[in-house]
Amino acid sequence: MTSPTPPPFLDLGSFLSFLEQSGRLKRVVKPVDKDWEITCIARWVMESTPEDNAYGLLFENVKNYNVPVAVNLYAPYATYSAALRIPPETLLER
Repeated sequence: MTSPTPPPFLDLGSFLSFLEQSGRLKRVVKPVDKDWEITCIARWVMESTPEDNAYGLLFENVKNYNVPVAVNLYAPYATYSAALRIPPETLLER
């Protein structure tokens, strides 16, 4: 008998907490510009990190904005399948 699949995450906050606890989210606390720096940093991380070690970024201090910005949350298949609460090897089957 297989165990039931847990439900998907119901909000972004709980998913971000899960990613951080599993080492798949890094926080950027230094001030960043939304027009130039976020994209540059995110692209650099994606291109310089093997997919098995990929992680999302949470920019906590975006200049002239009072909300954080999260990017690259679903980059690797493992993270995408974790969001759906399904095994990575079954992701393409569904």
